[in-house]
Amino acid sequence: AGPSSAFSVATRWAGFMALLGMIGAAAFHLLVLRRAVKRAPQIAPVAARAVDGAWHLALAAAAVSALTLLGRLWLQSAALYGPEYAFDGTSLDTLVTETVWGLGWGLQALATVAFVMGLMVARARHGHGVGWTGAGLAAPLLSAVPALSGHASVVEGWTAAAILSGLLHLLGA
Repeated sequence: AGPSSAFSVATRWAGFMALLGMIGAAAFHLLVLRRAVKRAPQIAPVAARAVDGAWHLALAAAAVSALTLLGRLWLQSAALYGPEYAFDGTSLDTLVTETVWGLGWGLQALATVAFVMGLMVARARHGHGVGWTGAGLAAPLLSAVPALSGHASVVEGWTAAAILSGLLHLLGA
């Protein structure tokens, strides 16, 4: 369960890939495809296929995000309390509700659920635009997760700047 274990590294990479997939799919739809169809309506059939592909990619990334939530929770709890107490109710309650790491973890859980809800609304007959917009609004929340649950959250004196920098870094990626 150490920070350099294969499981820890794989969980961290999978988490980043999930965040980038979710944010990227929403940004691609909202910032690229919508504008392209407005400028050139004749590409609508091709854009519709691209939207479908982006939706499936986004949903897959959200599923990976949900899995990494469990992995991250176990790893953090095992590091603090030992592997045998990693999923002890009291330990988890303290970790999730009383730490900045828990705030970041909860934000990832909430934003992942909101993102998936947006994707489901986007599939509804008249919910396409609203659903993708909802999923897109989860992106800034998702981009704050690594900063809130990593080193940026403990920078003394410049915590807000470090978190904002981390957020912008992930959005830029």
